[in-house]
Amino acid sequence: GPTGPTGPAPSSQTAVSAVCFGWINNTTTNPGTNRSGSSIYFCNNGGGYRPSTFGGGTWRCHGASESGGPDDEATVWMRVS
Repeated sequence: GPTGPTGPAPSSQTAVSAVCFGWINNTTTNPGTNRSGSSIYFCNNGGGYRPSTFGGGTWRCHGASESGGPDDEATVWMRVS
């Protein structure tokens, strides 16, 4: 059968099934944990965050973050709803 992703690609950077790198302040998060997009900020790989959040929806952690410095609190997120 076919391989790879099926269905349409996300229509925006924050649509359901979108994947983004984000920073969450002082919150230890394990892989598979869901968080509100309003608590996750766009960032770079060093945890340097932007003043805008992912917005609404529910996002699943696909890495891990640990409460500490900004570089410990940045990881990959996927919007699930």
